[in-house]
Amino acid sequence: MNYIIDTHTLIWYLGFSKRLPPSISKIIRNPKNKIFVSVASFWEIAIKMSIKKIELPFAISQLEAETLYSNILIFDILVKHTLIVADLPLHHKDPFDRIIIAQAMSENLEIMSSDKIFDNYPVKRVW
Repeated sequence: MNYIIDTHTLIWYLGFSKRLPPSISKIIRNPKNKIFVSVASFWEIAIKMSIKKIELPFAISQLEAETLYSNILIFDILVKHTLIVADLPLHHKDPFDRIIIAQAMSENLEIMSSDKIFDNYPVKRVW
């Protein structure tokens, strides 16, 4: 299966948080699955770290390396993803989540997130 993980899922996975369900960790670790994270999540993490809203168990300069070491692929934002955002209903107002939804829709990816608002869109949420 192919998945895109939400920002909090990445943070919890890399930080070994007990908030991440074991079933989600198992999916991420399964080598048969392709796990993606949007570059938008890196941007969101950088913003939240700069305002002291979150902390990582490592320096932000290591975020890319830690992500790739965990066999999570970094997914760039493409023009076609931004065009999908223009037509999304405003169930979710967070711009980072909206681009993740658009990427999931465009690339037929399931979203790993605890955020139930994703269920209002034509994507499959796994949690």
